[in-house]
Amino acid sequence: MAHQEERQEPHVVNRGDFEVFSWIFQEEGRDSAVLSFSSFTKEMKGLGFSHEKKDGSENRFRAPKNNNTWRWGGASITYHTPKGDLLRDNDRKELKKRLGRNYGWNAQTFRAEADEDKVRLRERETKQMWRETTKMRSQAAKKGKKGGRGGQKRG
Repeated sequence: MAHQEERQEPHVVNRGDFEVFSWIFQEEGRDSAVLSFSSFTKEMKGLGFSHEKKDGSENRFRAPKNNNTWRWGGASITYHTPKGDLLRDNDRKELKKRLGRNYGWNAQTFRAEADEDKVRLRERETKQMWRETTKMRSQAAKKGKKGGRGGQKRG
């Protein structure tokens, strides 16, 4: 499945994810070293992809179906575990091509999480928890009014 929509803002990921995807999408001509395939697998799972080991060295990574942020639509890629579990430059180029074609990813897709991102995330989570708690209390109060004496035994 081809990528449907270009992303304008980079997706904030943890530093481990960022290092892996920076390696994949680095500029041509840089010394690329190697990356373990297990690191790549771990980071794909961290983004919500499922990983399925197929026959032999074949691996399938399936995008989450209901990801409103990315709109990946459950598309999958298949890649074979390289010899020695190490991704080399030719593997990097192939993954770069596949991830770009299937998901629209490029060097600007990811940004490393900064401390202020963590603070904003905690603030959003706290506000969401507060809204949910308020909603639950409101529902409980309405239920109590309808039921008369609530959960007390009538005597």
